[in-house]
Amino acid sequence: MRRRRFVDGQQTAAESLSSAELESSRASWQLVLTSCLAFRIVNALVVCTYFNADEYWQSLEVAHYLVFGYGHLTWEWKEAIRSYIHPLLFATVYKVLAVTGLDSPFTLSMAPRLLQGAFAAYGDLCLYRLALRLFSPAVANLALFCQMCSWFTFFCAVRTFSSSLEAVLTTAALSYWPLPVSWPRGNPEVAGSCSSRGAALLLAAAAVVIRPTSLALWLPIGLAELIAGHNRLVFLFLEVLPIG
Repeated sequence: MRRRRFVDGQQTAAESLSSAELESSRASWQLVLTSCLAFRIVNALVVCTYFNADEYWQSLEVAHYLVFGYGHLTWEWKEAIRSYIHPLLFATVYKVLAVTGLDSPFTLSMAPRLLQGAFAAYGDLCLYRLALRLFSPAVANLALFCQMCSWFTFFCAVRTFSSSLEAVLTTAALSYWPLPVSWPRGNPEVAGSCSSRGAALLLAAAAVVIRPTSLALWLPIGLAELIAGHNRLVFLFLEVLPIG
């Protein structure tokens, strides 16, 4: 009887510790996400310079044309060789601003950049998660610190290039991609809980749709998974083909 009580006490203590660790982990992720989001919002408000015409021609001019009926369309759009999915994200923002009567020049210029800032914050979080899965919390913190301190990332991440969103989607997909069983480092618990090949494939497909050149990265990764994987038919016919 005493032994059973002792075992029950150990189980209760273990469950309490596990619950405390779970709450601590959630708080840590929330802190990282909140910090990244706040940083990128400030980033979006601070960066108000011109860098490259594609920042507008790839997205904002097209979105403005879709909502307000006028905007500069380059030859790629006239020849219909570009996907409208990326501009539609900003067209949705423009439409909401137009319907609510908030479509002033300031909001039309800042709202898309704030949206891209939110995407960039998600990319920062995914970079942190990827480093945590591959290495350790210390390395993840250092990777996030380097990401925040990168002047070029600060300069470009919140701009409305298709490549900016592609970078976010690619980082997110890699953060979900299953790690090889033989990977020698990393956090096994985080690596398993954050692994989802389906989510990774969906994000990778979105990156390719946004910018087809992303296929150059994902084609060899997909082929390696197909060759090395055990359930090749499941991977090819039930995961890849339904998405692509």
